[in-house]
Amino acid sequence: MKDFTVADIREDIAPFAGEGGKCKDSAEVLKRLNDARRFLWKLGNWQGTESHDCAVIGNDNVIAIPTHVSSWKKLYTLSRGFDFGEGSFGSLSCAPTGSSIRSDCSDGILPQGRFPTYTDPTETPFRIKLVPEREEDAGKSLVFAVFDEYGTKQHHTITLSEAHEPYSLDARLSSKILSCVKPLTIGRVRVLALYADATESSLGNYSPFDLNPSVQRIRIPSVQAGETIYIFGKTKYFDLRDDTELVEFDTDAIISAMQAIKARRAGDTEKFAAEMQNARAILLAEEASQKPFLGSPIKFAGFNPQQPIFQ
Repeated sequence: MKDFTVADIREDIAPFAGEGGKCKDSAEVLKRLNDARRFLWKLGNWQGTESHDCAVIGNDNVIAIPTHVSSWKKLYTLSRGFDFGEGSFGSLSCAPTGSSIRSDCSDGILPQGRFPTYTDPTETPFRIKLVPEREEDAGKSLVFAVFDEYGTKQHHTITLSEAHEPYSLDARLSSKILSCVKPLTIGRVRVLALYADATESSLGNYSPFDLNPSVQRIRIPSVQAGETIYIFGKTKYFDLRDDTELVEFDTDAIISAMQAIKARRAGDTEKFAAEMQNARAILLAEEASQKPFLGSPIKFAGFNPQQPIFQ
């Protein structure tokens, strides 16, 4: 798969954007491109729609699934894998790769529910601290529903800092974060808890597309605290917003998807089916030639579990 940006393929796909085509610089071209991407995203699990992430097991044997992962297929360590259906807890099986690792997985994977942060604060009360990744997001506000230090529900609005200020700090104390409403951002926003003794702990990172951040946590009793868990899953779909962003799919597959969508809207079921099958065939051929074998856990050479990909 070549690395094409939106700008690179505008001219190729513009004639197929809507009835009669559009000028390549038209905003409609990006809209139709995103329609096609959304269509292909649902059509299968392709390169560019899957992700590998990792997390370190905490003292409570809990990890958080990143917010950009919609469902996962496999959790594994460098020594053994927990392999099960997407988002399913009922079909757990173990696939140990070392004789010293027991294969009994009866402890299972225990869902803990959804939370507004990756981890909980280690002390209470605390102040919410936000660190934006990109200075272009200065001035945007996040609204947190919290319990204050007296247990009363409040709404705290925190505005992201200007470029010369490295972080934003809530002026009021909280004892628990209940939810968060976040605008679209250019970069990620790191969330921390600041305590009375000036120490702090990381509560996680919000991605640019997180609007109501909801983090799924799971507990794995049979894995020791401090061990790194690798997560292979399906990435959530997000619209492309800028001409510099990369397009995950082959241009011909994009064009077939655009044609299929137009045929469906026109009620031409035969053309819809033909274009859909053509798009699938293009992507399958590309997958067969480029996708690595994922039948066993991937080993990360020189990976330092003390410096996880995300926290």
